[in-house]
Amino acid sequence: MYAVAALLINAFVWGLSWIPFKALALAGLHPLWTTALIYSVSSAVMITLCRKIFWSIEKKSALWMVAATAGLTNACFNTAVTLGDVVRVILLFYLMPVWAVLLSRWILKEKLTPLNLSKACLGVLGAAIITGGIESTTSLKFYPIDFLAIAGGFLFALNNILLKKMSHLDGRLMTMAMVSGACLTNLVLATALTGLGLIAGPDRLLGTAIQTLFLWSLLFMAANACLQYGASRLPATLTAVLMLSEIIFGSVSAWWMGQSEIGLKEMWGGALILMAAVLGNTHKKQV
Repeated sequence: MYAVAALLINAFVWGLSWIPFKALALAGLHPLWTTALIYSVSSAVMITLCRKIFWSIEKKSALWMVAATAGLTNACFNTAVTLGDVVRVILLFYLMPVWAVLLSRWILKEKLTPLNLSKACLGVLGAAIITGGIESTTSLKFYPIDFLAIAGGFLFALNNILLKKMSHLDGRLMTMAMVSGACLTNLVLATALTGLGLIAGPDRLLGTAIQTLFLWSLLFMAANACLQYGASRLPATLTAVLMLSEIIFGSVSAWWMGQSEIGLKEMWGGALILMAAVLGNTHKKQV
């Protein structure tokens, strides 16, 4: 029961994570800077507590790919959810089952089964309905934010595949690589884009902005601790299904606070994407 509660807390925190990003964007802080600053606090805490583990990252070159994919995942998703429609972004991000099928075949050499192909088709159909509407899926309307959301999901799927491939390593090492990667990648991107004059820099942060950054840094660390606790005590299939509740928390909160409209196409498309994810996890349990 505690493990289930821990995973639901993790999903709840991440489902509401769009709130500080949109709030800080209104205060003039670009989501890349927000991400870099939030994860800088998390990185500092983790490095302080686990110094020896952190310095061993440079000895394992494969972890740099984990760090990069984790950082780019955050950059794409956080930017998309800040600048776009929350529900649409979350649903397109969760096309992960489609990318997981293809990447598992390419990187892990797993077989393409009829069930895996069905899962991918369901995800693609769901995305087509969200972007084109229920009446017709032939006139798809993609926006730049949509591509960021889809890219974020692809990178997250790649990150998970890499973690699976390196499952023999210390879990704390991989967690630290992801956290520090999220900080460094977004810091580099934010600094470069600010230098080019494409986004505004964090010239001055108001007290409320600093408080928000610090609060959500603590919440993200707590969410990660809950994920580690729950995932280590429950079957992987149940963990994956419970984590999908993030879609519900994010979508309902965005609709409730007037940040998104949930129409028929979002409901039908989202249902198909959810079905694809649950179908894949059910299959894993049977194997």
